[in-house]
Amino acid sequence: MTARTTPTTHEGETPPFLDGVQLRRVALAERWPFTPTGLALGGGASGLEVLVATHARVPSAQDLRSAWKVRHGGRAAPLLLVVLYDKKAALCGPAGDDPPARLDLDPRQVDRICREALGESDRHAALRALRDSLPALDTDLGGLRNEGFLASHELRAGARQRSDWRDATTKATRILDRKGLDLLKALGFQVENCDRVTSILRSKDRKVAIAVLLNRDESPELQAGRFADISPVSYALAVADRESLPYVVIQHGAKVRVYPARVGVGVGRRGRTETYIECHAGLLNEENAALLWLLCSAEALMPGGSLEELLTASGRFSGDLAAQLRERIYLSVVPKIAQGLVAARQLKKPTTQDLHDTYEMALVVLFRLLFIAYAEDKDLLPYRWNGLYQRRSLKTKAQEILELSRAGQDFDAGDGLWDEVHRLFRAVDVGNREWGVPPYDGGLFTEDPEESRVGALLAPLRLPNTILGPALRDLLLVTTENGLGPVDFRSLGVREFGTVYEGLLASELAVAETDLAVDKEGVYRPCKKGEMPLVAKGDIYLHNASGAR
Repeated sequence: MTARTTPTTHEGETPPFLDGVQLRRVALAERWPFTPTGLALGGGASGLEVLVATHARVPSAQDLRSAWKVRHGGRAAPLLLVVLYDKKAALCGPAGDDPPARLDLDPRQVDRICREALGESDRHAALRALRDSLPALDTDLGGLRNEGFLASHELRAGARQRSDWRDATTKATRILDRKGLDLLKALGFQVENCDRVTSILRSKDRKVAIAVLLNRDESPELQAGRFADISPVSYALAVADRESLPYVVIQHGAKVRVYPARVGVGVGRRGRTETYIECHAGLLNEENAALLWLLCSAEALMPGGSLEELLTASGRFSGDLAAQLRERIYLSVVPKIAQGLVAARQLKKPTTQDLHDTYEMALVVLFRLLFIAYAEDKDLLPYRWNGLYQRRSLKTKAQEILELSRAGQDFDAGDGLWDEVHRLFRAVDVGNREWGVPPYDGGLFTEDPEESRVGALLAPLRLPNTILGPALRDLLLVTTENGLGPVDFRSLGVREFGTVYEGLLASELAVAETDLAVDKEGVYRPCKKGEMPLVAKGDIYLHNASGAR
């Protein structure tokens, strides 16, 4: 017996979910918290299951996870639980001991994600599709994947100030349902064969990119026989080098991915195969549709086109972000952590050696935090895929601190923040299976005195929220023209982190013997009468060998 998800709706009602998809009726426990509508099955053995249900009010994350576990029962088949309520959708799944629960979603966006995954050949392909698509639900840039190419700020704010934004929206909205070669042509490209697996894309009769159209079961990063047993992107980049073309375009269904072919292009300054911008036309909403045209069209890839202009603007923003972050680290984060460590070590009058040890300890705390923050933004830690980790992550902590800042609330005198951060440190050091974190064998997080004297010194200490809270705020949040918001660590490359590191190596801690200000050269000096101090008497501050900031 089969059933449709929902009947045709009228204006103002929740749009049909998986309309036209035949769903199986499913029997669940009598006390299951939601009203089941039906079950859709994907391809292959133990294929993806999409269980659709309804609810009269906003479901809780706990109820979503409990209901998911009841239906999943530890089986091999991945499961997406979709609960429709009040013109919204909630989602839980598709796998894991404690999968993330997402609330207040656009049912149309969830519908497109489910349809794409259900159309895959087997559960492995479905999971790959979901790993690409589900992060779209966690961001205001749903349908866009930016890997070290552009500054996210330019995509969220700068691009929308362009004079051609409205025109790009009109052009892109018309083609959001296109796929494959049809989508490339709708983006304005002329397509001609280059070799047996690549094409040349032309814009106004000018060669602008090498293109690869992937088959359904292929991936840009995985080696494939028809690409000489290397990855499609590596193959295409080699062809782009030979043809002296600036871009590689990978077309995969409704996804268009653009790679810069030249070395060192992109704000993240990563390897060429790791630097790209991807638009998933099927997931972009009307609010963001213009980005498809501004980033991936024939017009965009022309010399001086919108992609080049956005890249230039991203470089400026990335430099400003790096400079602001460096200043916060030097003037606030490290001194705050050091001040807290001196108090935790009960050092009334710290000696030169005490300050040296404290500085090393503060740097270890800083580098641990930077490591985790960057790894979460790079998906090297399971922020997007493990609910237990997500709730304890630095990204979640940044959002909580942002809410406190907006509400004008101060940090309390407890030390709960240190407990939470220290648990992250331990998880990365020794691993945490429940959180999906493998052990990191690098020494930065160890507390073993035989491996790290500084790590062992840190082990018994705790920092109060009044110290760690402001330090986390100044490290994880940044001020833009739109106000305070989370730092996008993906916009920072090795060069930016290296500059921070070099500056810290050339600096040392000192205790202010009097109120301090700085002169025109940035060198600390005693405050003049009536002058507001930059560093108060008794506070710890950071300076270089010449006494400058």
